[in-house]
Amino acid sequence: MQTILLGADSPIGLTMIRELGRAGIKVHGIGWGKGSVGLYSKYLESAHYRQSGQLVEQLNAIAEAFACPWIMAVSEDDIMFLQRNRDALQVQPIVPSEAAFAAVVNKNVTLEAARQIGIDTPKTWRIKALADLEGLASELSYPLILKWDNPHAVKAKIHALNRQVDKFRYVYDPAELKQYLTEYDVIGEFPLIQEYCPGYGLGQMFLASAGRVILRFQHQRIAEWPPEGGVSVVCRSLGLDLHQELMAKSAQLLQTLDWTGPAMVEYRYDPIRQRAVLMEINGRFWGSLPLAYYAGVPFVSGWFLAATGGQQPEQPQYQANVQCRYLVPECKRLMTILLFPDRIQNKTLRFSKCAEISAFLRRFFRADSYYYVFSWDDPKPFLFDLVNMLRKLFRL
Repeated sequence: MQTILLGADSPIGLTMIRELGRAGIKVHGIGWGKGSVGLYSKYLESAHYRQSGQLVEQLNAIAEAFACPWIMAVSEDDIMFLQRNRDALQVQPIVPSEAAFAAVVNKNVTLEAARQIGIDTPKTWRIKALADLEGLASELSYPLILKWDNPHAVKAKIHALNRQVDKFRYVYDPAELKQYLTEYDVIGEFPLIQEYCPGYGLGQMFLASAGRVILRFQHQRIAEWPPEGGVSVVCRSLGLDLHQELMAKSAQLLQTLDWTGPAMVEYRYDPIRQRAVLMEINGRFWGSLPLAYYAGVPFVSGWFLAATGGQQPEQPQYQANVQCRYLVPECKRLMTILLFPDRIQNKTLRFSKCAEISAFLRRFFRADSYYYVFSWDDPKPFLFDLVNMLRKLFRL
């Protein structure tokens, strides 16, 4: 059996290649260029550079050359590309349904569905014009978080302003809020305004088929890049004996959305108040996928086999307290904390520099610590990633 993988660029794609290859499934990877770490894996059958203007033709040519019947994707953009071009492809996409995926991408739909089944969600305000802020003044408590309801729907308009789509933005007073929102008044689109929810990231991961959960796993984020929230750069697996009621509600949420495929239901968990607040659903393989693999949950091969008519996997008794680290952004995080703490958006965070250095070094000596990119039996991706990092650092 074999598949094309669109998105061999990140540790997610690399982990997918490794897991599928170790399961005996041949993978033909497509990445943007020499910086695509997955293209250097020994578990790859063939490597290809992406032809963005002729991607459908390229995919069909690879499918014909290698008699490959399936294709998987990593990013949301690529998943939607495969959904849009399904009829023109000579290869069968293994992707969620368009209706369910559209609901998950839209935070408004996700949060409303969550409220209906009793999942706690952040207080959220939406405005249609800057004048609406005046009526909200008495309700808002700072800091606030700004994020886009559906980033894909506004991406083109924001790029036309020569700006990137911010995943989130902290604001600390009414003047800062109005100043940020004013930048988007010209396009008539505004991000959601949400309450700040303290705590750490708690991810509950699932593989589902028509809403029925096949596999489940959960983890805690130990460190993120940037430090105020973003990519998980250090995380640890949590056993299924924890947060059982919350996990049941997360599974119910996916059932409500008639979800098929992998998904991470992401919360902010406050251990002091024992409050879990839903942030979003990632309707794709998530950044900390390597942790799930090393802990013993075969999400990638499980989905491939289930989607292609093979045997569905059984829930394994995976390892709790396994740690996994994404070393390059973890180094960036440490440098920011040590040298540029004023760049951290969340001003409520307090870091002990000595404790951060100590924790960073101790992780190298943990027997149960793994890496997003480095693997003893497949070292080339790490070496090329290191070379690319040095090239960027010294601008070679």
